[in-house]
Amino acid sequence: MSSLLTVRSTSNGILREARLYRCQPFVVARSDRIRLTRGLRRRPARVDRPQLQSIRTKVTSEGADHEDPTPKQHNRWRLPVALIAVIGTSVFAYLRFADQDDPQYEYRPLENPNEIRVLVLEPGREDESVRCYLKHVTLSSKPHYEAISYVWGDPNVTEKIFCSGGTISITPNLHKALQQLRDEKSERVLWADAVCINQADLQEKNVQVPLMGAIYSQADKVLIWLGPRHPKLEEALKVLRKLDSFFKRNIRDYSSDPSTYFKRRARLNSLPPIPRKYMKELEELDCDKLAWLLNLPWFSRIWTTQEYIRAQNADFVCGDIVIPFNKILVPVSEFYTQVIASPIGKMINLSSRFPLDEVWAIKELGMRRFSPIPSHASLFNLVRVNNIRNCTNPRDKIYGLLGLASDVSADDRDVSPRYDESVEQVFRRFALWCIKQTNSLDIFSSVRDYKVFSTLSLPSWIPDWTDVGGKRDITPPNPNHRASGGARPQYTISETDENTISVKGFVIDKVDLLAVSYYQLTLLECFMNYARSLEAGVTQKEKEKMLEFWKYSEKIAPQYLDGLVPALQLARRHIKPTTPFHMMKEVTFIESCKEVAARGTGIMSRERHEEFWRTLLCNKLVEGEPAPRWAKWMVDEHLHFVDSLRNGKRIVSEDDNPGQQVSLIMRWGTNVPHAGPLPQQLSEKEEHRWRIMVTYWAESRRKRFCCTVEHRLGWVPDPAKPGDLICILYGGRTPYVLRPSVNGRYKLIGPAYVHGLMYGEAMKMKDVVEEDFAIH
Repeated sequence: MSSLLTVRSTSNGILREARLYRCQPFVVARSDRIRLTRGLRRRPARVDRPQLQSIRTKVTSEGADHEDPTPKQHNRWRLPVALIAVIGTSVFAYLRFADQDDPQYEYRPLENPNEIRVLVLEPGREDESVRCYLKHVTLSSKPHYEAISYVWGDPNVTEKIFCSGGTISITPNLHKALQQLRDEKSERVLWADAVCINQADLQEKNVQVPLMGAIYSQADKVLIWLGPRHPKLEEALKVLRKLDSFFKRNIRDYSSDPSTYFKRRARLNSLPPIPRKYMKELEELDCDKLAWLLNLPWFSRIWTTQEYIRAQNADFVCGDIVIPFNKILVPVSEFYTQVIASPIGKMINLSSRFPLDEVWAIKELGMRRFSPIPSHASLFNLVRVNNIRNCTNPRDKIYGLLGLASDVSADDRDVSPRYDESVEQVFRRFALWCIKQTNSLDIFSSVRDYKVFSTLSLPSWIPDWTDVGGKRDITPPNPNHRASGGARPQYTISETDENTISVKGFVIDKVDLLAVSYYQLTLLECFMNYARSLEAGVTQKEKEKMLEFWKYSEKIAPQYLDGLVPALQLARRHIKPTTPFHMMKEVTFIESCKEVAARGTGIMSRERHEEFWRTLLCNKLVEGEPAPRWAKWMVDEHLHFVDSLRNGKRIVSEDDNPGQQVSLIMRWGTNVPHAGPLPQQLSEKEEHRWRIMVTYWAESRRKRFCCTVEHRLGWVPDPAKPGDLICILYGGRTPYVLRPSVNGRYKLIGPAYVHGLMYGEAMKMKDVVEEDFAIH
């Protein structure tokens, strides 16, 4: 069938196309907006049927086997005239309806809980509109399809695809993916949530979302759409190939096979570091070229976690380039180990905008999929660890991980998706589920220090999973700790206020003296000009400008701006003229902790020093085991080294790029072992010891070393103040800091480490008074 005429028109930014084909016995107009032969029955009001009928009759009669009474010489003009009439009518109808809205596709309801829709993508060329139809299948029938993993983008910006005579609006990113993935000659069966789930039907979403883990695990392949082809992709892939080759040559236990690599990594805990003599070659690779690839939004989205982990086979698709996921997974994971999480990594001089979070996220994906040791499989731990990931709908901070959780059953209604509920209700329901599921108050340990962007109205005991304040700085409770002696949580929800939870426990102590946090000193080092300006005095307008930059550009809680001047004054008191400026943070932090432990006397007894060094380490090794006696020697040597820096007895050269290390500590917390600049000219033993100690500072960077009224030492959340209560709450692995509020109620400040109270010691005390703490 040959095309006689093609008419194109642009309306609302959409290219529409009408093609006219010569058919027997009449001409059929076929367009993206109307199908003249079939569409007439659907939309009779839009077409002049009598006129069309007369045209059909006329054209049919032209081709009939009967005589025409008109002279023969005129017959040759009648067919062209009839065709022109048909063409004119078709073009008129197309242009008449081009600017009118297309009918929206009407979804047929899903009847079986195991039923899904698959998208059958019709063949077409790149410049043609996307056409498809939906097919109902059951997962139990083992259908064949490929699932698309992609990022929605702005849901308010959409393009239309044509589906069985109607249209479905999707975001441009998925539209480009469908254009790229379609075949020119044959159909392709796909699954994409924006099309296969009726997004306007919240009840259907509530049923379909829990099936997404199974949908991706049963797919023949998961196609990870990164976007159209880009020249920088080739540069990033070239660096990845060089990284893989470099690691193969210089690390004995490295393997490009992800299963082998992550099994070895789990067994060894960490692969051996690269010798310093080889770092120059790594530096010359220009690893910043990886930034373009890793900054693509797919790597930071929460839904993509389960979409990859549950996949049998996954490929990246960037335009017409297809890359097996494993080609990126293994070298990037080792890059995290050898560069991001290593003090030697400062030699690479990564830019301050290098996507550190995404590197960590890729490594986590590999650990979860290939590690033989299950980790963080509970929904609570999944939500806590992956909170750094983004999503369009805040509810998906919970729902986007259901498909990976090992402790959630299909009929668990307490955490089943309910998109018709408010975000606050979803987070509240999840918090209560965690208390019930874990039989503990571990959820209380996930509250953040300060909020930055949150607009939610949540009580202090319910974590706000949407906010960036304190992101990644939630240290999970040590599973060996039993501050409440293993007691079960005893709690009730107020009948008059669902945001108030009453928890049984008792007051054990109060906060008295506080040191400065490591994070506050990091900010002082980075924003010294702000601190000096604030100390000298600024106008309210100038301070508001600082706050705007502080909050929206750097994503830092405003409370830390107020802490700059006290931190500056503390630093002046503790450093000496001989102290290298670039070691100000390390010196001030240690001296501040020593001052609190000695209660300002400068003297510690042997027993007090024992409490001091154990409290600095939270009485544990990095792996969580109780600190052995040799750890005292390590701490003492580190304290002696810092003191020699303070007094100028040791001279160390300033890091070539201190700004990068400031960026590391500001943006990373417990997941980055290296948390500060590494002094130069260190012996191998000194370097190893420094590396271990700054791991602890990283874990406690948003906490403050404290001394209580009863002279106990510990760590409390950064917002803690003198007078705050330190309480043992039944069901808590740790003590908790509460602040008296209005009407006899309390605010939860967060978890604490109090040396001597972490293993149920307080439960044996006889002079404690049990009470109900109404926390709101």
